[in-house]
Amino acid sequence: MNYIRYWQASGESLKISVRTKTRLAQIVQDGHFKGGTIAFGYNLYKNGRFNKKNRELYEIEVNEAEAEVVKTIFDKTVQEGFGSHRLAMFLNHQCITTKRGNEWQPCSVNNILKNPMYLGILRCSDTYSDPIPELQIIDNETFDMAQNIIKQRSRNYKEKRTVPMCTNGMSLLSGYIFCGHCGAKLVTTTNKDVRTLKDGTERVRKRIKYACYNRTRKINVHCEGQSVYEMKKVDQIVTDILHEFFDKIKSNPAESAIDAKFDSQVKIWQANYNRAKSNIKTLQGELESLQSEVVKVIQGSSRFSADTLSALITSTEQKLAESEKEADTAQQELENKQGVMKKATKEYNKYVNWSEVFDSASMEAKKMIVSQLIKRVRLWRGYKIDVEFNIDMEQFNFGM
Repeated sequence: MNYIRYWQASGESLKISVRTKTRLAQIVQDGHFKGGTIAFGYNLYKNGRFNKKNRELYEIEVNEAEAEVVKTIFDKTVQEGFGSHRLAMFLNHQCITTKRGNEWQPCSVNNILKNPMYLGILRCSDTYSDPIPELQIIDNETFDMAQNIIKQRSRNYKEKRTVPMCTNGMSLLSGYIFCGHCGAKLVTTTNKDVRTLKDGTERVRKRIKYACYNRTRKINVHCEGQSVYEMKKVDQIVTDILHEFFDKIKSNPAESAIDAKFDSQVKIWQANYNRAKSNIKTLQGELESLQSEVVKVIQGSSRFSADTLSALITSTEQKLAESEKEADTAQQELENKQGVMKKATKEYNKYVNWSEVFDSASMEAKKMIVSQLIKRVRLWRGYKIDVEFNIDMEQFNFGM
């Protein structure tokens, strides 16, 4: 009897669990608060909505003060490459507390960065609501960029990283600069230059340099490059190259840089699509005319024989199918070209924005810009430098 009672109770418990989960998912799909703790950046309020037990239910609204903190967290992540630990320290230093009044922890910051609620999307397990515009705090592009940064910084990420693992430090190119002679990565090294002045005081200057790992560690004795390079000098040379790139961007308006590249391609596929649609319309008219002859053939008043009319209808249907396929292909290619053109325009506008803010940006922001623009820097003896960009220069009708 105990076994039967336990079996019955277990079955009922599972049924209740399923019903509860289904109901909570339905509440979320309807865009309402399902209960529990509300996310940082939002408040709960009552608005006269009652459940079946006549209990007034909570609604969600944006907490403007907390929303600004959320925006800061995403901006620091995307624009300056702050990690969760550094962001937690930054918020605590600013005397900003969590919703419960506690200090920030890295896990709390990560929870915010990964929460789709800041897109206005409510979630319950694997169920998501449609976007609710009045609850959206972070735009989709910024949210996606933050997810990409988190993904690239994970230990299991095996592809080529386009964001720096860390934006601390004063070296602009750390992680992206290599010895042109042996191919080894150049690492940063620091030493202090201490000088005694006439008045007896000591002046200490910190010098940061790029060092060839193979040469300094004597791993590759055949490396003909320098052991060390002045960081400021190298960074300035690369900064000048970036300025040249930015000047070319500014001197090539979007119309000439992008439209000239894609406009002719778009026009070709637009013409192909229009021609195919015109053929379809003509063939549909011919097919309708031929089909109307079927009754006349039966009545014996048609100018066509049955075999001739059948062959004409079959031929016209084949031509119509080919024209429809041609129209679909042309439409798909046209949409692809327009999509590429739209993406190129978006990229171009991003580069223009970088060109305007680069010089006044913080070192962290500069590193994030450099990481997305530059794939690799090779440095040879005598400060000869080769910069390999991440972007396709031909896309904008100019090279470097």
